[in-house]
Amino acid sequence: MPTLHLANQGSKLRLRKGRLVVMGPEGDEINSFPARKIRRVVVHGNVGLTTPALAYLLKNARSIHFLSLKGDYYGQAGPANLPDPRRIEKQLALPANEKLSLAKEILTAKTRSQMEYLRRSEAKTYLAELGPIIKQMAKSNDINELRGLEGMASRAYFSSVAANLSAFAFAGRRRRPPTDPVNAALSYGYAVLLSLTTSALLAADIHPEIGVVHSTGRRRPALALDLMEEFRVAIVDAPIFRAFKRRWLGWNDVHDSGHSVLLNEKGKRKVIEAIENRLTFSPSGEKGSYHNLLFKQAELLAAAIVHGKPYRGYSLRRK
Repeated sequence: MPTLHLANQGSKLRLRKGRLVVMGPEGDEINSFPARKIRRVVVHGNVGLTTPALAYLLKNARSIHFLSLKGDYYGQAGPANLPDPRRIEKQLALPANEKLSLAKEILTAKTRSQMEYLRRSEAKTYLAELGPIIKQMAKSNDINELRGLEGMASRAYFSSVAANLSAFAFAGRRRRPPTDPVNAALSYGYAVLLSLTTSALLAADIHPEIGVVHSTGRRRPALALDLMEEFRVAIVDAPIFRAFKRRWLGWNDVHDSGHSVLLNEKGKRKVIEAIENRLTFSPSGEKGSYHNLLFKQAELLAAAIVHGKPYRGYSLRRK
């Protein structure tokens, strides 16, 4: 169990005799784990950590990621192991043509995954639109045009998927706020994925805030968002859509305020479980699990940015 998700509201993480112990609001023990086996911690909402637990995690180079109750990614706490300043300088000095080339590869890989997902599923309504968009991406010489093409592809992709999820009022991607259970689960899942791509980039000794596709600034993890684009379909979309189709996730897993639809605690646990299970899965033709593939891809992206190595984006269907 490399990642510990803390999602029980009002609970607290303590360190006790070499174990990380999750205590409930009333002081009862909910669960405990050997501390040495935990690689990262994701805190969901109103959960506390005692000073000894926090000190242990920082001392042993374990990252701690914080998500809001709504699933927004707040950031992380971790040991003082920022990337080498010389590597950060190379990130900042990346030539515009190389940045554009990487952006093309990242967004094309994402669109290839969307296309492959639709090809494998029964949701093919707008599948034919994605191929021409990929060809336009290859010819584009402008980052804003690339972003626009990616937006077109995503709208076609989600519109195709929506045809099979009408029972959950899903008509396409709606983020702020989510308006249905599927969008609520996707938003929460993407926040969990963002915590993982941030960890992977830091492990690859590259700064997660200096983006290629996403604009750098406002202290957001722009490069982690870039890397996340390649794995949205494989790690979040596929298991979430499957969960709704099989009615494992549904209306009972959300709270509808009339203005927004957000996951309740049961729904959050289900989304976390679906993603963690997916991360351990080894796709056909690949060496290793999705978790290992993501961390390897972070290393490849770092090598491309810092050393100019060739880069190939990850997609469900390799070239």
